[in-house]
Amino acid sequence: MQLQRVGNPNWARNATLRRFIDSLEPAKGRSAGPILLLQGERDQTVPVEVTTALNKELCDLGDVVNYRIYADANHESVLSASYKDVAAWLRDRLQGQPAPSTCQPR
Repeated sequence: MQLQRVGNPNWARNATLRRFIDSLEPAKGRSAGPILLLQGERDQTVPVEVTTALNKELCDLGDVVNYRIYADANHESVLSASYKDVAAWLRDRLQGQPAPSTCQPR
């Protein structure tokens, strides 16, 4: 993320803020658990291409990722559109079932 595009251009010079922003960046290392990655196809805040690229990075790290795109959802409605899937995914994890992955074999 470029701090210059988020707000005050001088923020990029603040080392503490820079470390904090960098710590929020996903795909810096392998995750400790499985990931359910949701995307609204109509999302204009975070385009599908950005999340698809993140999915590839996570898969390349060896993460277990279940990536789902919801055709009629946007950034605000994706959680509502995916509610039943999220609840089922969480239930299965809590019951000890292994997480499915949509990552392609390497």
